[in-house]
Amino acid sequence: MHFLHLALSLLTASSTAFALEPLTVKGRKFFQNDTQFYIKGVAYQPKVDAEFTTTIVDPLADAANKNCSGDAQLIRSLGANTIRVYSVNASLDHDKCMNAFKNESIYVFLDVANPSTGIDRTDPTWTSTGYDAYKQVVDVFSKYNNTAGFFAGNEVVNNASNVPSAAYVRSAVRDLKSYIKSKKYRSIPVGYAGADIPGIRNELAAYLTCNATKSPHDNVTEVDFLGYNNYEWCGQSDFYKSGYAARTNELQDITVPIFFSEFGCNIISPRVFSEVQTIYSKNMTDVWSGGIVYEFSEEVNGYGLVNITSDGERVKNTDFENLQKQWASINPEKVSKLSYNTTDISLPECPTRNETSWPVTSEAFPVTPNATFCEDAVKNLHCSVQGEAEGSKIGQVLGELCYYDQEACADISSDSYNGHYGKFTGCTGKQQLSLALDAYTKHHGDDACSWGGIGVLS
Repeated sequence: MHFLHLALSLLTASSTAFALEPLTVKGRKFFQNDTQFYIKGVAYQPKVDAEFTTTIVDPLADAANKNCSGDAQLIRSLGANTIRVYSVNASLDHDKCMNAFKNESIYVFLDVANPSTGIDRTDPTWTSTGYDAYKQVVDVFSKYNNTAGFFAGNEVVNNASNVPSAAYVRSAVRDLKSYIKSKKYRSIPVGYAGADIPGIRNELAAYLTCNATKSPHDNVTEVDFLGYNNYEWCGQSDFYKSGYAARTNELQDITVPIFFSEFGCNIISPRVFSEVQTIYSKNMTDVWSGGIVYEFSEEVNGYGLVNITSDGERVKNTDFENLQKQWASINPEKVSKLSYNTTDISLPECPTRNETSWPVTSEAFPVTPNATFCEDAVKNLHCSVQGEAEGSKIGQVLGELCYYDQEACADISSDSYNGHYGKFTGCTGKQQLSLALDAYTKHHGDDACSWGGIGVLS
């Protein structure tokens, strides 16, 4: 009896101490140790106990999700080696859930933004508020070896009209990479998940990966990987009819790993996932590193691989079984990291700026937010915003003020087309309005401080 107890204890200790080597990037490929790694992933964002999420659905939070261990085992039985999680709460504990996935040899790609901190494509900013929130996610998840990478944005650019927001994505990538390095964390890749948008997808890929600094030694602003949310293959399609051949040809010169950050069209149901055979075939593996199926649990959009009952039971559906069979039947060719030659890989040219399809320069990016710099800048203003102010009111007053006096707003304004980003564009909205009001008051007299009923003289 004592021997059995000792054996079980040793087994538990062994399981707890299970080591999973972090993924690394070399050239266009991911590697696990010396072996090329192909992503076989599942989007994982099941609804969890809202009491513990504080409005953010966090499926990796130990208190909110009691099913992590079972889900990890189920996802592993599917044949997956990766999950993608879209939103987490950095203030919660994630040790048990992350270890549960680690023990099943499952890596996690994680979006650093949540619905309240992501870059707004229609009115993009990159401020200390968002940067601090992103850094908190990095701080929490950098300690886990199965954190495979961070998405600095998801479908921020979704049509030609909001292309300028790409500059803010690249700034977020730059600053996250710099932050990881400054904290001496291991080198965790930072990338972007893009929408499959005709007309701009090639320019966006080139923009996010080109060497804008023109220096071979400074690649801190480029993404480390690219994801594509792609639903072109529906039912029984093929390499050419699906558009996969065209996408592969268009992206063959991109110098970082590329994978489907979402795939799995459900127009035809049940899904047969015949695209799996092509994604991991020689037709695509020189360019692509696999993909992530959307999604684990059945939600209102009908993409689930499992149904979660009211008492939490996971019920596999036909999609689950079909994907399981497809993944079990593939064996993509792999190269060793040591023998993989990257000397012929050179960064792509940055896209040419034009007013219609690509209205953003590659020569400048929004400034790195610096909370201390901003706090010092507003300490001794003659006119400033006092107390709390609603974001909508701040935006309204800024819009009116800057319309009438552009000079007063020069240091808080952005122009992605010409590459002008004011030195205070990384400050909070309240700080920017205080700076603009102060400048406006200097131009128009003390009475002007009361614009919009929001400014107060010191």
